[in-house]
Amino acid sequence: MEDRTEETVHTEEQNSSLSTIGSYLEGIGKTPLLTKEEERELAKRIKEGKQKLIQLMRGPSDIINKNRELLVLFQKGGKLSKNFGDLDRNPDKVREMVDFLEHELPKMEKIVSDRDKRKIKQILKEAVKVKSSCEADRKKMMEANLRLVVSFAKKYTGRGVSLSDLIQEGNIGLSRAVDKFDYKCEKRFSTYASWWIRQALSRTIADQSRTIR
Repeated sequence: MEDRTEETVHTEEQNSSLSTIGSYLEGIGKTPLLTKEEERELAKRIKEGKQKLIQLMRGPSDIINKNRELLVLFQKGGKLSKNFGDLDRNPDKVREMVDFLEHELPKMEKIVSDRDKRKIKQILKEAVKVKSSCEADRKKMMEANLRLVVSFAKKYTGRGVSLSDLIQEGNIGLSRAVDKFDYKCEKRFSTYASWWIRQALSRTIADQSRTIR
């Protein structure tokens, strides 16, 4: 009786998972695909948004580097890198820094001068606006290509990783592709993103194989 109950629970979990995936596939299927021109325009805006954020974050970084208390605050938050030198290479770091500044603004206002306080608030206001616009463009690019992830994920099933986990990891690969895609590239985004998606899926399968061993 106990074994049968466990089997029933397992079956219900599988059915629930399949139902969830089915709803997900139905949802992403309604999102229209992008034309090559739309891809380029979105990619261009994303790149320009990242560059603008990097420029904006140089202002607070100058203030932070000359204030010991602020340096300690950022070091504790894990948001400080050497001279902020990797901002150009790491878009996630820039977005995290904007979020951190916004969250820690009340503490910073107690530490800095009135002049620096006004400067940080002005920069942060603009940065939040740019970040929001950039994230909206990234979301549109992501959502238009989620079906691509699913098509690859299905090819990697039967290797010890569930379809839902494969889709999740494939989406991470897609996200990296969105960040790194050059709008001047002649390739369609789907062609470029395919490599990143396959890399993410292959790495997941390899990690699972090592875990089993």
